[in-house]
This record gives sequence, structure tokens and C-alpha cells, in this order.
Amino acid sequence: MKQLFIFIAMLPLAGVSAQDTTGVITYEQIISTNLDKDNIPEGLRNVVPAESKSEMELYFTPVASLYQVRENTIASNNQEFDQGGMKLRIETKIPDDKYYTDLISHKVTEQKDFMGRIFLIDHDASASKWKFTGRQKKILDMPSSEAISITDKDTTIVWFTTSIPVSAGPQGHSGLPGMVLEVFIGSNIHLVATKVEPANKEIIKKIKAPTKGKKVDEVAFEKIVKDKEEEIKKQYGGNGNIIIMRQTR
Repeated sequence: MKQLFIFIAMLPLAGVSAQDTTGVITYEQIISTNLDKDNIPEGLRNVVPAESKSEMELYFTPVASLYQVRENTIASNNQEFDQGGMKLRIETKIPDDKYYTDLISHKVTEQKDFMGRIFLIDHDASASKWKFTGRQKKILDMPSSEAISITDKDTTIVWFTTSIPVSAGPQGHSGLPGMVLEVFIGSNIHLVATKVEPANKEIIKKIKAPTKGKKVDEVAFEKIVKDKEEEIKKQYGGNGNIIIMRQTR
């Protein structure tokens, strides 16, 4: 009697394996404008973007992570529209922001790009009180669990996976038993992982705290931003004629 022998080889899949602790994650970052278009002339409503998208990257090792705009994608776009005597100016820019997190000391160094001025802010990693909801889903085919943090500023919802056993994530979100793959901040910021890859030696060398910019604390930075926004609003004729959108943590 003839016998059939079948040999099945389990070949490794491309990308980061389940227990890798070093790699690169690409995120799609979506910021919704949430504008009240009733205050904009009908002929100009269609040119106001409903959201802006950009690609971000998180480089990570077991001891540190760096989150920044994907290389070679920093760009700005300025447009002006005129209808019925009303001028609409839209300025969009992907800020050169960086978030470096020391996963051992739980310290964060942020590089903040505000209207072309660069600032450095040092602080402790977010001590968010996470509530685990028990909800689960798959992101990039990795089992992920939901956690929620509610503060005076915003409600933050994250989905993390223990398949990558590194307590890190985009924008410095950490303190969870695994890698954060998706984040919802308030009603207008959404980050979601789209790709996970191994990190080569050149990428690992880039995981260091940024040093470019003026050192300020968080309170001083918020005051600088607020003062500049008030200056711009006065320049353009009052609060009703300008809307400034900026990303917050």
C-alpha cells in the first residue's frame, strides 16, 4: 500500500513577531476639525476640510520609545478663497512634534512645534488611571483590549496588545501591560496602527530625547500658545473670524 507523507514547514511571517520588543509601528493620525459650517458662507463650506490626516511612526525598544511624524512627510499647505466679499484662509501644517519616553524612569521629553517655534518640555509619563472595560478586538491581527482614562480635559480610550510586551504607545501613552495600537482622544483625535515592522540598527540609534528648542514647562508653554492665539484673533478682527485648531495630548 502506498503511503502519502505530507511535510508542513512553518515559515516565519514578515514583520514583528508576537514577542518582539523592538520595532517600528506606523500610525494613521486623524484630527477632525468639528467646525460649525453654518457660520461659513455656503460657497466656501465645501473647501473647509472635515479632517486632516498624517502618518506617524513609533520606534520602540524595551527601554525607550520615540513617536514622531513619519520621515519626509513634514509639509505645509496654505490656501485662500474669496466669495461674496468674505475671504477664507486655510493654513495647514504637520508640526515637527516628537515624544520621547524613557520606559525605565518613566520620563517624557516632548518637542513641540508651535507656529514654527520649537519648545522642549520635560515631565513625568502620564499617570493615567486606566479602567479596563473587558472589551476586545483585533488590530493588525493582534488581540487587543480596551482601557479608558477620564480627566478634566478629555476622555481617552486606548486599545493595547500584550502581543508586543512593551508598555509604550503614541504620544507618550504608556503604563499599560502592552503596546498601545489605537487611541481616541476626546471627539476629534484618532490614532490607529496600520503597520508593524522590525527596527534596524539605524532606527534604534534614533531613539533618543530631542534636544532642539527652548526649554519650558507645561504651564509656560500653554501660556505662550494662548497669548499667540489671542494675538492672531485680534489681528484678523476678533474671535468670530478665525478658528485655530491644534492637537493636544
